[in-house]
Amino acid sequence: MAKTQIELVEGFDPACPVPACVKAAGLDHRLAVIQHTYRADSVDMYFDEALWRRLVQFAEQFGAKYRVTIVNRDWATRVANREACAADEMSVEAFLAAWSEQDRDPPEYIMVRGDGGLVMCIATEYWTQIGGPFPYADSYTYSLFSKKFINRLAVQFIETSESAEGWVIKPLAVTDADAIRSFDEIMSRVPNRPPMPGDEIE
Repeated sequence: MAKTQIELVEGFDPACPVPACVKAAGLDHRLAVIQHTYRADSVDMYFDEALWRRLVQFAEQFGAKYRVTIVNRDWATRVANREACAADEMSVEAFLAAWSEQDRDPPEYIMVRGDGGLVMCIATEYWTQIGGPFPYADSYTYSLFSKKFINRLAVQFIETSESAEGWVIKPLAVTDADAIRSFDEIMSRVPNRPPMPGDEIE
């Protein structure tokens, strides 16, 4: 059985873009979920939709006080470097209803907003289009930016998916020394468990 290869990288990387909305909101933690697109059973670059949907589920786990939206603009608008704005956002339900059955790609952003604004953003990096540097080359990379350090919760949530039997997940790599300190700090307060409705992520 062919499986999707997934790598996890913690911390910021100069090779990877940081959206303006992430900078403006002060989302200073990053977890990269790198989905490699080569699979022996596919002649085309493979998009693992189950992984993307699991990230949506992660975003939705934190309770009704947070609003989850999707940004999915056409390719020409993306490469024109116009930053996404609130008018570009749609509900998860509206996006899924309109998502084409053919030539599916993951959308640009999963946005999570609270009363105080943006608290988490999962941004798709389309290294499938340009090759890219190691370890991102030929991948869909999902950069999870957050205010609170929730990277380990996200990793556990991915690993416990029903679809995980179809994935090979490499151990978490850390590129940012600050991430290690942040992890030690937050794990002294937050138990090692998946997120639950009502958890704070800001």
